[in-house]
Amino acid sequence: MLPLRDSGAFHGACWREKGRNVIVLKQKTNSDARWSFDALHELWHAAEHPELESFAAIEEDERQKGRWAASDEQAASQFAGDVLLAGKAEELAHRCSSAAGGYVPRLKAVVPAVANAAGVPLGALANYMAYRLAMEGVNWWATATNLQSGGVDAWKVARDELLNRADLSRLNSVDRSLVTQALSDAPEA
Repeated sequence: MLPLRDSGAFHGACWREKGRNVIVLKQKTNSDARWSFDALHELWHAAEHPELESFAAIEEDERQKGRWAASDEQAASQFAGDVLLAGKAEELAHRCSSAAGGYVPRLKAVVPAVANAAGVPLGALANYMAYRLAMEGVNWWATATNLQSGGVDAWKVARDELLNRADLSRLNSVDRSLVTQALSDAPEA
């Protein structure tokens, strides 16, 4: 799994070549809840169709119209939500919607209360609600981001794990330089 901090082109990608999976996540947010959701989403794609030697799934930005219409995207997001929300993603989403009376602006107050009562991470529930609302054509991603804690720099955690486990010396010098630059702490130009 290669964590990137830049924006543009795609949001996440998963592909398999000769039976080996590669996942690339691209996020500007530091939210561990968001990185976890996206990683689990891509892991579902990586586990999809194990009989195939090769495949590719490229995720566009979550705000792209129609992105959530595909059944495999819904299944991957349902999987991520259920892992992070103890198998209760849909139940909690319905609870939030019911408590808000179907009025989206009320969700900003309702989601924290439901997460607290259910004993689940607020960021995970906020992300799942944003995904569910996106399926209905409502962009709630900014509110979901605002409900997440910023205590951990999730990109740095993922990057450090990759650097601790990967043997970059196996790459040719050009590829190694590109990966090293992509994983540096230096701000984007």
